[in-house]
Amino acid sequence: PMEVQMQALELSVDVLQGTGKTAIVLCAAESTQCSTLGVVKVGAKFDRVIPIYEAEKGKRNTVDNYIEKATVLLDTELPGETDFVDAVFLDESASELSTYAFRMIMDDGHLDLENFFAFATTDKKTEIWRRQYLDLVRAEIEMDPVFRALVLLNTTSSSLEASITASGDPLFMEHLSEVVSASQEKSAAVTLETRNIIGGLWRGDKQHMCEDDEFSQVIVEDDYNHDDARSQWASQTPLATQTLLQFSNFVDGAPTLLKKDDLVKACAGAFATQKGSQMKVYDDFGGDGAICAGAWETGTAVVSWDGKYGVDLNIFSTLDLEELQGFEKGIMTSLSSLSGWLRDIQPRGYGRVVSFKESMMPGASNFFSDDE
Repeated sequence: PMEVQMQALELSVDVLQGTGKTAIVLCAAESTQCSTLGVVKVGAKFDRVIPIYEAEKGKRNTVDNYIEKATVLLDTELPGETDFVDAVFLDESASELSTYAFRMIMDDGHLDLENFFAFATTDKKTEIWRRQYLDLVRAEIEMDPVFRALVLLNTTSSSLEASITASGDPLFMEHLSEVVSASQEKSAAVTLETRNIIGGLWRGDKQHMCEDDEFSQVIVEDDYNHDDARSQWASQTPLATQTLLQFSNFVDGAPTLLKKDDLVKACAGAFATQKGSQMKVYDDFGGDGAICAGAWETGTAVVSWDGKYGVDLNIFSTLDLEELQGFEKGIMTSLSSLSGWLRDIQPRGYGRVVSFKESMMPGASNFFSDDE
C-alpha cells in the first residue's frame, strides 16, 4: 500500500542525521509517479534533491544512454570537486537499470563513502535485487562505522522490506531504534520489526574479558587430555538427545502475528500425548510473548513465543529422535502456519559427549574397529 511506502520513506529520512544534505532519487520514467519525491524534497533536511529518470517506454533506453544522461545531469548539478551526494534513494518504480546509475555515481567520485546513506524498499520476490544491491554497496565501504539494516513494515495483508545501508554515523543503531519506535506509535495498523542490523564499531582500547588483575587459571598444554582418540571416544556416555528448533509464523508468504490462545492450545495438545506430562504457561514476566514449559517421564520441553511471529522449541528426551519428532509434530499439527528456519540436534550425557546413543551401539560404527 502507498501509505506504508510513505511511512517507510519518512522513517528513512528521520534515520538520516544532519541537515543541508544532497540527495539523489532514482526514478522510473518521468511519466511515472516517483512517490519518493513527495518525502525526499528540499527543506529542513535537504538543500538539493536531484531526480534521475529512466527513458520513456518505447524510446531508446540502452545502458550507455542512461548513464550518459545521468552523468551530464550530475556534472551540471554537482560541478565542484567537493560536491558530494549524501544519500541515494531508490524509488519503488525504479527498475534494475537504476543500479547502473548508482555505480556511475560511485565510480565518478560523487560519493563520500565514509559518510553515506542509501535506501530502498522491497515488497515482491522479483524485487530482491534492491536488497541485494544495497548489500553490495555496503561491501564497497571499507571504513567503520558502516551498517546494513532491514526493517519490516507489516500489515494484515502485506509486508514491506525497508533496506538501509549507512556509514559515518556511530550512533546508527540508537537512531534507528528511536525512529522505528516513533514510527510505530504513529500507526497502529502497521507493525514495525527491525529484522537485523549488520555492523558495529571497534573498541577504542583493548580490554581484558576478565575484570580481575590476575587470571584465576592459566591453561597450558599439559592441562589437556592426552589420551589416545579411541580412549577418549569410548569414555563418553550419551544418555539423551536435545533438539532446538526455530520457527516463524507465515500465512500466504507473509509474516503473521500468532495468537497466544492458539499457542497455548498447541502446547497443551503436544504435552498431552506424552505419558505423565505436566505443563505450565508463563506470561507474567513484563514483556510480550509467553512460555510453555513442562516435563514427562522421559523428557522435557520449553516452547517460547516472542509475542509476534517467532516460536522456539527446546526439547529433551531420553528416548531420542522418535519422541522429539513426536512432540514437534504435535506443535506443527496445531500451528500449521509455522515454517522452520533452524534445527539443531545434540547428544546429551556425561564424559564430554559428542556422539548419539545409537552410534555407540555394537556394530553401529566401525571407525575405531581393530579389524583391518
